[in-house]
Amino acid sequence: MFTFLTSCNTNQGKSLKLITLSDIVDLKTLRALCHSNCATSALGYYTLDNFIKWHERDKQLQRVRVYTLNDGRWRHNGLYMIVDCFQLFVHILPVKEAQTLLRTALKMLDWTKGFKITAIPDMYIDTVHKVLEELRLTWEGIRLNIYQLAREKALNIKVSCPSGFKMRSLNIADAKLINELWHANNAGSLEIIKRLIIYNNNIGVYAQESGELVAWCIRCQSGFIGMLHVKPTYRRSGLALLLCLAMVQEIATQGDEVRAMIHEHNEASKELCKKLCFQQTGVTHIIYAYYPTYGAVWIHKPDSKSKL
Repeated sequence: MFTFLTSCNTNQGKSLKLITLSDIVDLKTLRALCHSNCATSALGYYTLDNFIKWHERDKQLQRVRVYTLNDGRWRHNGLYMIVDCFQLFVHILPVKEAQTLLRTALKMLDWTKGFKITAIPDMYIDTVHKVLEELRLTWEGIRLNIYQLAREKALNIKVSCPSGFKMRSLNIADAKLINELWHANNAGSLEIIKRLIIYNNNIGVYAQESGELVAWCIRCQSGFIGMLHVKPTYRRSGLALLLCLAMVQEIATQGDEVRAMIHEHNEASKELCKKLCFQQTGVTHIIYAYYPTYGAVWIHKPDSKSKL
């Protein structure tokens, strides 16, 4: 399922190293711990739930690694780090020693190729910054607001596709176009998009006559509604709202809370969330971090005009 590279460190005289959680039972135990503390660990829960579901669909899932420390405390503190290609997801419960443990674990990773650290809980952003400083990495950050729609409201939403269009799940062949038009595309993003299309909730709007893909929305690894895009010539026709409504209903029907993360200066997407009665519930961050000497072939400069 997962592969990993052991790395060692010493903390207060005790030898610590990274280990992999390769047993699906262990991963589900960790997921249950996050779920029981969902008020503070929703990000951790939905991210881990995503990758467990991926594994259940593909036992040979490649390029995904789940790390934790070897002291066994992960069963109580929920510490994990997931590396998916060039993306890094981190989580730990807000226990007394959370900042120290997270800092220790992060410094053990191999940062040679850099990471796009995605959906960092706001409570740990200072710790992540300190690690990057200590490792002398270059980084650029984005601050995003988290919005949530109550599941009971989402279940009551009605969706109707306008005349001249048809709505269905995306096809893997659509990945190339989606990647080309994605504001955050890079040398490794096509593979990520292909897997999101295969494994995650996604919806595309197609022109009825030509079959042209004109708009789409995909659920990201941390459970957020994301990658919302409408081609310029089809904007102002209600397709963005249509996609959000359809995705909201689909996610809620599966029993999950409906969540989105939006750049703090993206007024159009914030207005869309307001129209759908989403409530802001928190803040998260994305950081592009790499060694200036090595660079990162996947790097793409953050765009302040990014969509959902």
